[in-house]
Amino acid sequence: MVSRDAMPDTPRKYTQLILGFVIGKEPLSAQGEASKALASLVKPPRVSIETFNAPRESNLRMLRALPQHLWENGGMHSERGQESLADLVRKYASHELNHLAQVEKIAQGSGG
Repeated sequence: MVSRDAMPDTPRKYTQLILGFVIGKEPLSAQGEASKALASLVKPPRVSIETFNAPRESNLRMLRALPQHLWENGGMHSERGQESLADLVRKYASHELNHLAQVEKIAQGSGG
C-alpha cells in the first residue's frame, strides 16, 4: 500500500485522503501507470483548469455534506503526527491558494 506521504499532491489524492479519513482507513493507492501517463501529456490551460476543477468540485460537495462529527476523524501522518479531516482540509485549502497565486503571477507575466 502506498502511504499518503508518497502520493503526489493532486485533487484525486485529496479525494482518496478524505475518503480514507472518513472511513478510518489508509487512502487507496495511486493509479501509478495511469497517473504517469496523464502527467506526461501536455494540455492547453483550459483543459488543465477543467481537469483540476472536476474533482475539486466533487470534493467540495462531499465535504459540505459530511456531518460535523466526521470532521474529527483522522489518521497518523509520518511527519506531522495525528491529523483530523478538518486539519487536512485546512492544509489543502492553503496549498491550493498558494498554487492559485502562482498561476496568477505567471498569467500576469505572460500578458494573460
